[in-house]
Amino acid sequence: MLDSFLVRLRRLYYQVRFGILEKVPAFKESMAAGQMAKKRGDWQAALESFSLAIRARPDSIGARLQQGHAFKELGRLAEAETAYRSAVKLDPSSVAPHIHLGHALKLLGRRSEAADAYARAVSVAPRDEVARNELIALGLREKLSTDHYGDTAIANGVRYVNDEIDRLRVAVRDLSRAATFPPQAWHDFRRAFPPLFPANVPVKRPVCVILDARGARPSYVRASLTSLLDQSSSEWRAVVLADTSVREHSVGSLEKVDPRIGFFDTVPLLEWGSMDVLIIHAGLILTSSALDWFSAAGGDEPIALYTDHDHCVHISGGIGGHWRWPALQDAPGKYDLRSNPIPPALVYSVSPHSDTTIDLIAAGNLDPRLHLLCRLEAGERVGQIPLVLASRLVEPTADGPPVVESLPPAAETMVSSEFRIRVVVPTRDQAGLLESCVRSLERTAARPELLSVVILDNRSVEPVTLELLHRLEAEGSTRVLVADEPFNWSRFNNLGSEGAQEEILVFANNDLEMLSAGWDDRLRILLADEGVGAVGARLLYPDRTLQHVGIILGAISGRPVHEGRAAGPGEGGPLARWRRTREAAAVTGAFLAVRNSVFLHVGGFNERLTIAYNDVDFCLRVRSAGLSVVFASDIEAIHHESKTRGYANAQEKIAWDDAEFRDLCHIWGREALVDPIANPHWTFAEQRSFDGLQPSSRSLKVRTDIVSNP
Repeated sequence: MLDSFLVRLRRLYYQVRFGILEKVPAFKESMAAGQMAKKRGDWQAALESFSLAIRARPDSIGARLQQGHAFKELGRLAEAETAYRSAVKLDPSSVAPHIHLGHALKLLGRRSEAADAYARAVSVAPRDEVARNELIALGLREKLSTDHYGDTAIANGVRYVNDEIDRLRVAVRDLSRAATFPPQAWHDFRRAFPPLFPANVPVKRPVCVILDARGARPSYVRASLTSLLDQSSSEWRAVVLADTSVREHSVGSLEKVDPRIGFFDTVPLLEWGSMDVLIIHAGLILTSSALDWFSAAGGDEPIALYTDHDHCVHISGGIGGHWRWPALQDAPGKYDLRSNPIPPALVYSVSPHSDTTIDLIAAGNLDPRLHLLCRLEAGERVGQIPLVLASRLVEPTADGPPVVESLPPAAETMVSSEFRIRVVVPTRDQAGLLESCVRSLERTAARPELLSVVILDNRSVEPVTLELLHRLEAEGSTRVLVADEPFNWSRFNNLGSEGAQEEILVFANNDLEMLSAGWDDRLRILLADEGVGAVGARLLYPDRTLQHVGIILGAISGRPVHEGRAAGPGEGGPLARWRRTREAAAVTGAFLAVRNSVFLHVGGFNERLTIAYNDVDFCLRVRSAGLSVVFASDIEAIHHESKTRGYANAQEKIAWDDAEFRDLCHIWGREALVDPIANPHWTFAEQRSFDGLQPSSRSLKVRTDIVSNP
């Protein structure tokens, strides 16, 4: 009561003295005028108004702070310091005057005094972020007393926030799982995630669509042409190559309906430099935004593009169809394209076109796979858009999608070379497994005289193993090196390859049993291809279930996994990928072949990665060197996984694996976490590869050059 009475009495005194006797404007009026001047940037006028406000009410902290701000903006720092100090004196328990005094002192170069001002602000308001940060920025964290750091309430708050973040992570993971469609629900997935074209993305130039309708049913030709008429882009023309029976059918009247459509018996001479070219076959239905996607994604450099597609079964009596059998393609790879049973259904060539494309069109070769393959083998750019932009019509009676035969390897890779092969096998005891490994490699080799084996003996003690090593070495084709040191898979394989004169190195685990006859000639053929850097094999468990058919990066919790693990021996995976030779992001070191020159070029195995992820790291370096990694489905072996080293304590094994995975990520960053080859629509479960479907990013990112740009 007394304090309130004294405040009112003091303000009455100021009003009589300044407002009535000295004719000073009212306090509120001066403060309002000062704020208006601040907004205009007129700091001199603001200073005058705030000074009048101080005369009207000398005890106003706000007016003195504003006066200090005006002095500071005018460069009158000493006067700003005086104004702020007067505000501090009026109310030492207010944090703002201390902070602004600290700012002024810092500008005056009086660092120590500024720190004292910030420290007083912290003592007044321990949780004031500005004052604490200023002290820390000055390198004076010690100015924060023990009462003002390590605050229990703050620590509990941080812990609460971290707990909430963890709960959100779990929720996002659960939502992701809930949003994942089973592969059998492709129709529902396709309806849920149509490939909508992004807004405000500029499309490029016109496109000529070459529709191969030779020998096609008129209804299939009509389906393709009406999908063109329904395009959101109008910048196209259609060249329909058709037999007389099709041209004379009612579908031929569409060239009268729309002048952009023309029917021809051969490809007409066109000005190829003026437009892009899309090649499709009758019965392929484009989504309404397909041309926009291709045109925008093509860029300004020559490139051949392809995309995913599925199959549309027409339902009799209905107005729509049922989407089935998605053909979700890998990123560009010539081995994948040659062996793919459902290859890309279209090819989009960005102008100016390569001689390869023009020659194929002129010759009437309109197979999209052939165009893509020829471009790849000519060293030209090929890219994939991971979106389903087309559907191929199939008959209601079809029990599966139409498949095509694999193309034979290129002629120059068909001839087996005279490359010699060195097999490097680290081992410790386990004589039975080791002898089975060596004998099976020799027995199934087509050219055993060109095969040598180097065994790294890592502290074997069993008499039967020592006797076996002595016997193998006595036979002449095997050399034993002593590795009397702690186990390091990378180091042992590097030691075993030192001084090699052989053209091919094979790194094999001692628990491997080769099944494929002629495996060595198969390696010679693959590694005679100068674009191939490393080759892996199809590995089985003893019960013949799959153990390894390539490695997928980032599949589960960011980790690489063996795709196909535990699948039945008859399972082929999407697009029969587990039964055919194709490119892979990485292959396991349990059987890994490489040219000696490539091994030396990339520096061998990383010896810091002693047990895990050394094979993945090696494959990443091979691809960074501009070479591909190939999974060879026709080199098959049994792998008795982990029988040699045994199983470590579970927690220790997890901790070790985590540490080596962190090392891999430190080296490679995002490249270790995202697979550059497998289609991004697929998801993976702990015990099952390609377990579900998820929408891929609806961006214009094109997956190209899987070797050097993962």
